[in-house]
Amino acid sequence: MPKSLSFEVADAINLPYADGSFDVVIIANAMHVMENPEQALSEINRVLRFNGILIAPNFVGHKAGIVSKIWSGIL
Repeated sequence: MPKSLSFEVADAINLPYADGSFDVVIIANAMHVMENPEQALSEINRVLRFNGILIAPNFVGHKAGIVSKIWSGIL
């Protein structure tokens, strides 16, 4: 029997879900513009099941300098 899959949009700092509700949480291109990303991470941790997966891609650009290119690669 296949597992169900659903997608929802919610306020990352006030998630309306029970503790341990999700296997995976995706928050794309948002953490770097939040006033308090730590609060969002705390909420995400709360709703993720034990050993759950957080996917949090962010778009970054880099200048011509080597340090900027290295940081872009890391991020």
